[in-house]
Amino acid sequence: MRSLILLILLCTGLSFTHAQITRSSMLWSGGLRLESQTGPGILGFTLSPETHYFLSDRFTLGGRFSLGSTFEKGVQLLILDPQVRFYFNPEHPQHNIFAFVHSEFFFPIDEELGQENHTRLFAGGGWQARLNPNVTLETKLSAIYNDQALMSANESFFARPAFQLETGLLFFLNAYEDTPVRPAIGRGSWMIGGSNLQAGYRSNDFSRQFNIGITPRVGYFITDNWLAGAGIPFSHSEFRTRSNFSGVFLDKVSTNITGIAPFLRYYTGLLGTQVHPYFEAQATLRRIRHHNFNTFGQLPPRSTQVQFSGGIDYFLTPSAALEASAFLLLDRDNDTTRLGLQLGFQFFLVRADRSVDDLY
Repeated sequence: MRSLILLILLCTGLSFTHAQITRSSMLWSGGLRLESQTGPGILGFTLSPETHYFLSDRFTLGGRFSLGSTFEKGVQLLILDPQVRFYFNPEHPQHNIFAFVHSEFFFPIDEELGQENHTRLFAGGGWQARLNPNVTLETKLSAIYNDQALMSANESFFARPAFQLETGLLFFLNAYEDTPVRPAIGRGSWMIGGSNLQAGYRSNDFSRQFNIGITPRVGYFITDNWLAGAGIPFSHSEFRTRSNFSGVFLDKVSTNITGIAPFLRYYTGLLGTQVHPYFEAQATLRRIRHHNFNTFGQLPPRSTQVQFSGGIDYFLTPSAALEASAFLLLDRDNDTTRLGLQLGFQFFLVRADRSVDDLY
């Protein structure tokens, strides 16, 4: 949790700029990942884009879908998630509050997954903080209805909701925005990203589950071409079951994962202002602690990974780029190798006392 607070304070201190929501604006997130893995052998891909289109200053229509597949068995999983949002204060230049509702349609196409088609309903509210005109930090709390793992046969659709908290960065594209020509990269700029914060709580008559995980990633341009930074992986999960004798929930399983993932990235500066090729090397060291479950003692207490990647950043705005890359990941402790492609968004911020023009 301290790593999340650090990321928020860093982003807040860099630049809070004025940007009002307008009709025809769009929000983007998500990406594509294609990979091959040895030990066990897997070749597949996951696709999970998300977009929201502003029908007016207050209403958005959009959603996300997830597609999971292996090349041996084809498409195994499809999740469709249409969403509607209402913004209470679209005129505010820095902070926006919204309510949302969306349905998740879960289609496990591969029978070997052992799951059935089902629908879940999400409802809740959220808050957005603009870090600059094109990058927003979004936090939302959801109540999830019809979670089959929690319900009994006689309970209604709206009985026993689960709860989920999410925080992450989204790309904000304003309507009628000019094509950027000067990306916010160069000495003194920052790159921020990593995996979003996700926290969940579920409870029924027999068990309680809680989990939280985040990997913030921050880099700083030490020169116009070299970027140094680190990610901080953290996760905690806990599972409790009710005692048959006392009726009290007891701790049965808990797992904590902490670590550090330093990286070094080099931008070649070869293809002009909007397209920037790069090469990156990253090492990930994780410590894994298990509590009160005897089979966990057979698992390795630490994990060491090395990843090499290269790709291009295509800047859609001065502070947001569409990133396509190829990567090679070596996991020494689990004796696996992964080779793949991924597509997503990368975010860049200039120090508060500088502007993009100062970088050129």
